[in-house]
Amino acid sequence: MFAPHDECAALPGWKAFHDKLAAAVASKNATALAALADRNVKLDYGGGAGRVELIRRLRQPAGLWTDLATILPLGCSVEAGLAALPWYFWRIPPSVDPADTMLVTGNAVPLRALPKPNARAIASLDWPMVLLTAKSFNPTAGFTRVRTRAGGQEGYVETHRLRSLLARRIIAEHSGDQWRITAIVAGD
Repeated sequence: MFAPHDECAALPGWKAFHDKLAAAVASKNATALAALADRNVKLDYGGGAGRVELIRRLRQPAGLWTDLATILPLGCSVEAGLAALPWYFWRIPPSVDPADTMLVTGNAVPLRALPKPNARAIASLDWPMVLLTAKSFNPTAGFTRVRTRAGGQEGYVETHRLRSLLARRIIAEHSGDQWRITAIVAGD
């Protein structure tokens, strides 16, 4: 089960940082968010970086604010002094291939026999990682066919309840007396 956990709450300065981050995201304040970021904040694996670029991307209608708002309730983990949001990012088992695995977000999410809202539920899923059964993932589809890692049951989950293990994440580092966002990236 990969329900959100907060390993960061007790870290020095984390609460103040997280409160500012949550306020910036809730108000969609690009300047406030950029002020929490390292001047060289990494934004992708193609060279996109820096506060100015972050502000530019936040001002585009591409959904970055929505992604950030989705990440915040998913907890935080700590690894080698770095904080990662969502929590599960650094807790993915080594046997899992993030490219074909999704996280079911929520408790009691029905695994349905057919891709229909009223189809028979064959299982109830509580925050598991599941395997995609198709070669491609369609984020706009109503349902996605998956296979549970435990038990190998196949069925359909509402697509909006699935989150890629490689979806956007926030990495923060404690520097001096404060936390700084050092990366807001997706992919591998």
